[in-house]
Amino acid sequence: MSDIDVLIVGAGPVGLTLATECQRHGVSFRIVEKNAVRSEKSKALGIWSGTIECLAAMGVVDEFLKKSMPAHGIMIHDTGKFLNRVCLHEGIESAYPVPMLMPQCWTEDILTANLQRHGVTIERQVELTGMKDNGSGVEIELTRADGKKEIVHAKYLAGCDGAHSFARHHLPVTFEGVVENVSFILVDAKVEGELPEDHLYINWGPVGVTMFFPVKKGVFRLFAVRKDITDHSEPTIEEFNQYLHSNGLTQFRMYDPEWLGYFGVHERYASRARVGRVFLLGDAAHVHSPAGGQGMNTGMQDAFNLGWKLALLAKGKGDAEAIAESFHAERHPVAKALIENTKKLLHFGTAHGHFIRMVKDLAVKYLFQLSFVPQKLSGELSELHICYPKSPLVEGGEIWPSSHGFTPGSKPRDVALQDPVTKGPVSLWRQFLAPKHTAILFSGKNPTAETLSKLGKLAAQAPGDLLQKVIVWQDKEAPANAPQGLYLDPEGKSHERYGLDQPGWYLVRPDQYLAARGTLEKAALLEEYLAKTLK
Repeated sequence: MSDIDVLIVGAGPVGLTLATECQRHGVSFRIVEKNAVRSEKSKALGIWSGTIECLAAMGVVDEFLKKSMPAHGIMIHDTGKFLNRVCLHEGIESAYPVPMLMPQCWTEDILTANLQRHGVTIERQVELTGMKDNGSGVEIELTRADGKKEIVHAKYLAGCDGAHSFARHHLPVTFEGVVENVSFILVDAKVEGELPEDHLYINWGPVGVTMFFPVKKGVFRLFAVRKDITDHSEPTIEEFNQYLHSNGLTQFRMYDPEWLGYFGVHERYASRARVGRVFLLGDAAHVHSPAGGQGMNTGMQDAFNLGWKLALLAKGKGDAEAIAESFHAERHPVAKALIENTKKLLHFGTAHGHFIRMVKDLAVKYLFQLSFVPQKLSGELSELHICYPKSPLVEGGEIWPSSHGFTPGSKPRDVALQDPVTKGPVSLWRQFLAPKHTAILFSGKNPTAETLSKLGKLAAQAPGDLLQKVIVWQDKEAPANAPQGLYLDPEGKSHERYGLDQPGWYLVRPDQYLAARGTLEKAALLEEYLAKTLK
């Protein structure tokens, strides 16, 4: 007999995101954290569009927008000489195209406050000290600061406990990868000199790369490469100012530091993100270079991917093995690709020989004038390009009757629909934010009452508490007895964007990914997915 559905180990951004999703999807859980208080250090700063869209579904995006600063672009220099500006939201199709910058501790504060509003308490000074997957559940030993032990029985365990994860160390997995031959020093401090507060500022010069990131109003983070990789000592503010001077940035001076630190770069990923009833998320599953600011985002998206699946598993819905294994099948390739991409960014950014700098200068000056280059960079950083075409929870076998539309495993984008009563605009994408699957039912051209009846029967196959219907009706007026959730597509633009000129359907998962699509005649694909997941 299980006490709870899920035990979440770790109350950083990843664990807090998973706790939020468990609460939103009706999963019983506890969240434990071995540290007495959350860290005051700013740590991860950047939040990209893919994660911001998750925050919108979680109901906390307005708080993030209120407290964060926008990151509109990157200013790139060589020895203080301006080379180019790269826009960070060029070509990004999202309700939130501009990335945010804010200290990680503020991210944790917002997520914690949201959980507290729902009656959730983080159990601090509680450490995972033992676990055993017995096939029907996980027997877990927790130890408190006073040494008192507790045995908890959970259906599943989620290891969000960082790079030194107890959960990972007690699973038959390897942590594959390398340690880069580079080390960084960082400081969060005030800066004397003019720096933009809505841009990153990167400069390479004779002694390496210098990177300024806005942290909060009046405070910037400076990253620099330490030449002696054997020196692990905490840097001083004088070391940073000497570095700036040697790299041609004599107009800047750091003062009043809030955080000084040193770190090496590990690039590793767990060979399995899921073993039996135990899942590994965030740094417990993958660690890498900070280049691109992808780490916290990827971990939070791990959690957003898993939360709704845990709800199905806890309720005994669908094919338990396919649902559980889909987490590894979807997120493990993301971790591997992420490590390769951040490695390339790291090597490009830190290379600083005279000839190499000349090549980098030419690349930045001229290649970034071609629109597709910055668009490709911003697209990859946004994490909206991530796709799961080979997932067990994606049905993608049908030959689509159009060159338009969105492929199963991708993220379908927004179109403007029309409210049938007010005639005001309605965002289709915002319908995906509900903690359910969403069946989008397209009427096709010249729909009739019979069309409406057929579409209704198609969506009636799934339980109403797990699936919502959105009907896109291609006409200027709604049909008689139009059901709730019917919106107009008077000019057919939504049908065209989604690649349908006949009645058809899309099924969008709670994590905003497309599970399956088909014409009205291809109901078998929908039935197959629903049987695998919701029944």
